[in-house]
Amino acid sequence: MLKNIIRLSLFASFISCKSGEAKQKPVGKDIFAMADSMDAADSAMPAGSVKADEYYANADGNNEDPNFPNYPLASFGDDSTLKNYPATILTTGQFHEDEVSREDAGRNWYGIFQNKDGYYIDTTHITTKRVEDPVAEDEAGKPTGWEVKTTNTDTSLLLFAGVNGIKKHQIKPVSLSKNIVWPGESVTYTNNGITYTLYATGNKRKERPNDEYYIVTSYRLFIKATINGSEHTQLLVSCRSFDDVMVEVLFTGDIDGDNIPDLIINTSHHYNVEAPALYLSKPAGSNEVLKLMGWHVSVGC
Repeated sequence: MLKNIIRLSLFASFISCKSGEAKQKPVGKDIFAMADSMDAADSAMPAGSVKADEYYANADGNNEDPNFPNYPLASFGDDSTLKNYPATILTTGQFHEDEVSREDAGRNWYGIFQNKDGYYIDTTHITTKRVEDPVAEDEAGKPTGWEVKTTNTDTSLLLFAGVNGIKKHQIKPVSLSKNIVWPGESVTYTNNGITYTLYATGNKRKERPNDEYYIVTSYRLFIKATINGSEHTQLLVSCRSFDDVMVEVLFTGDIDGDNIPDLIINTSHHYNVEAPALYLSKPAGSNEVLKLMGWHVSVGC
């Protein structure tokens, strides 16, 4: 999308490429230090000391496995696998030309909206308008970017089309103790007597002892639940490595109306990319807890 991530916080600001325009999105707690704190860590580590030499020698390798698969977002420029998933996903805002299609305006959309009374699902129409793209070159004076809006004036969390059996209803969000699950951590929540566990595996380390952020590689996020006496464990996201961002659960709640919590997860592994993915329980197979319905990739300025 045509906006930059300035800082991850509980309700971080995503600033659009249009001057003066800002938008709030629910993301996780502060996880990245600013450059000055990194400089302070460098100055606190005496150059040439045994501790420094040993630490930086170990920091040279990120233990990144080049064969480790990224899922579902294989790479930012390759969306060929999206055709294997039933849903079209969008958010509102401004986008580059290849991030919205002309057919999107004619789809039958549902939206997850928020107003003073909480969250709800409703049908909606979207409008698309050509706008200038400050990154890409416009063609012969014609704008190539897109602006997406909904006819619903409430705050839109996510838009999706191509999902059957959705009815309008209020959504009671499930409160998680944490939205970011680091390797070795887990978070549980209970609904209708079933306990669900999100847990992560992978490698986590600090580049410098005083850093506030971690370097994470070979990351996998799973969901586990015992349903009708059978334990189900399912991979939700995997990332080879990250660039100043972390996989994050954006929303948990019953989206498809079957009294089972669904998930919206930002599956991006780069700070300048947003990739919200929709996971629903109603279409899930017998060995699944949730089914990945689709995702949308948008790149910042």
